[in-house]
Amino acid sequence: MDNWNGIVSLFIACIEFVLILNILFFAERNKVNRLAALLIFILMNYQLLEFLMCYAFIGLPYTAYIAFVNISFLPPLGLLIVLRFWNYDKKYWLLLFMPPLFFTIYYLFTIEQFQLGKCTVLYASYNYPLGFLYGLFYYLPILATIILLSVKAKLNNGKRNLLARVLLGGYILISIPVIASFLFAWLGMPGLQSVIESIMCKSAVVLAFCYLYFSLKNKKEKTVS
Repeated sequence: MDNWNGIVSLFIACIEFVLILNILFFAERNKVNRLAALLIFILMNYQLLEFLMCYAFIGLPYTAYIAFVNISFLPPLGLLIVLRFWNYDKKYWLLLFMPPLFFTIYYLFTIEQFQLGKCTVLYASYNYPLGFLYGLFYYLPILATIILLSVKAKLNNGKRNLLARVLLGGYILISIPVIASFLFAWLGMPGLQSVIESIMCKSAVVLAFCYLYFSLKNKKEKTVS
């Protein structure tokens, strides 16, 4: 086989599929754990789409559009999971999904501007409109999630503290490529920014494992009568 582009994406998608099955079969069935399974499913779906684009060039530019629609909902979904875990269960938190909904509609009318710049075994690069604005609304919920987890991890003890630290570690790890991309751009080497979505979603397999552990341990406390 001469073309290995996208193979890593397929491999990661298979791993994330197994993680989803573990949550569905072994984790307690509650709202937070179901949302965690949904988050990993979105990550898996993106990896499958990247595999189709890089390995077979299927459905371009529509596949690229669907891939971006997928990952647009990841940051607010992660923030919603953390908010609900700490019992901040308000209906208006659904407003977090307004920015990705805007980009979903806007990009629907600019699909022809989506271009797959380059594919390799490890990553893909993209060209798409409103890149700066998209990045702004993409990273803000991730930053808010990290801040909330940091505060809660310090204020609480026991199992909830451990679960907060596990998720916090995962979010910090996936933020490293983003920080590196901004650093390289500041040094006059902006090339990493065009592949940051792909690299970040691949590094997010670590976050997926964190969510697996989180879901398996996230159970209602049993009261002793």
